[in-house]
Amino acid sequence: MDILNDSVMGVWSIPGKSDSECEGTLIKNANGVYVLKTINCFDGLNDIHTEKIAIINGFTENGKKITLLNCSKPNQQINMPGMIVSEFSPLYIIVGAEYSSENEICCNEVSAEFNGLETWLEIRPFQIFKIPETPEIHLNYSIPQKQSWKLQNCEIGFDFQADIKSNSYSEFNILQSQKIYFTGNNMSFDDLLNKVYDFASFLTLCMGTKTIPMKMCGMDNNGQRIQIIENTTLNSNLSTKLKPLLFITYTDIRESFGVCIENWYSKKELLMPVIQRFVEIHEASHNIVSSFLKIVQALETFSRRMRHETVLPAEEHEQRLGRILGYVSDKKDYEWLSKVFETPILNEPSFQSRITKLLKETAFAFSVSKGAFAKLAYKIATTRNYYTHFNESLVDKIFSDHDMFYTIIICKFVIRVLLMKELGIREEQIKERIGCDTEIGYALSKLKLTEEMKLFDMKIIPSKQEDKM
Repeated sequence: MDILNDSVMGVWSIPGKSDSECEGTLIKNANGVYVLKTINCFDGLNDIHTEKIAIINGFTENGKKITLLNCSKPNQQINMPGMIVSEFSPLYIIVGAEYSSENEICCNEVSAEFNGLETWLEIRPFQIFKIPETPEIHLNYSIPQKQSWKLQNCEIGFDFQADIKSNSYSEFNILQSQKIYFTGNNMSFDDLLNKVYDFASFLTLCMGTKTIPMKMCGMDNNGQRIQIIENTTLNSNLSTKLKPLLFITYTDIRESFGVCIENWYSKKELLMPVIQRFVEIHEASHNIVSSFLKIVQALETFSRRMRHETVLPAEEHEQRLGRILGYVSDKKDYEWLSKVFETPILNEPSFQSRITKLLKETAFAFSVSKGAFAKLAYKIATTRNYYTHFNESLVDKIFSDHDMFYTIIICKFVIRVLLMKELGIREEQIKERIGCDTEIGYALSKLKLTEEMKLFDMKIIPSKQEDKM
């Protein structure tokens, strides 16, 4: 099913109002957002302050049925001699069917294509080789097999298709596309959107760059195939220049993908703030200090959300506070101290303690001693405290720009390891994956946490002729 043209004329109406029919054009504006422009307005809706219209149905000149959902009315003009031109901006556009309410939209299957999905999957179905000393070039291609996993309330899978074009004379082209699909019984519109966008967040976690659905399609309970368009500027403004970091590829979790995705769905609300902070560092330009503060904030956020730690057990902490208050005889001092003791952070570990525990927890992946990482955590905390509290007494103990740069890289990989652990990836797999990355190896060596690493080595080998001479 093709996406809508940039401009399509049609007849539009509000469900349940037979006299509301009017002509109009659905136009994509300069921001990549579709706007419905009508000549005259739907009956009874001539007031420019009209509230949102839940549903507008349309039948276009090219024979497509359209449903516009949650339509606002951002603009209306009245021209002489009384012609009214109105604009309606829908939040979602459904191509292929007309529905009278959002509750009617129920699907048994929904699929989505995502930016960067082919890179994340790491499936390379093409083999091209030239036969030596001949003009022959051989191309082998096989469409990857469909894969699926059963989750608690639906089935999820990957599907592939190939579009082949050739004129048999000068051109031959194979374009492969890949999509994620979900199947389930009577998925509501909200449910199917949640499934798609939750998986987009999972890909954002894995790739380190913002991932969104580029195209959503489904099959409703009547067997009608539909296309769902989110009518925002996000799709049109998405940068395709940013290279995915590929923190976690499908290859990393292929053997336990079902477990990983279930873990993601159970923890996504807790992990999303960490991921958002991390993606922000990658996608936006920051100076080195800002990047450092953001990455350590992401680590602290992870600790607070995923590692619920206290200095003392809750009961023991309450007893200690009670003992202290028992020594206070002055009434005003007692009241003031009682309010101070209500602060929950009194029994929480310090920032340095949190960072130290996270670095020690992940030290296995980097082949670095826990003691060495503890020293790094101390300097991370000192540098962070200097910039956030501006304690001038710490200025001689903070990172240089050189060391801060490589510490940021290490912190990124620490977050990567922590997220992989939360998804249920085995430590052996994590260590193997991290060990293959030269960036972290080089950063560790520059901070003298491991042996010095050379990015390359050059050796001049004398030629045979020089040997003979």
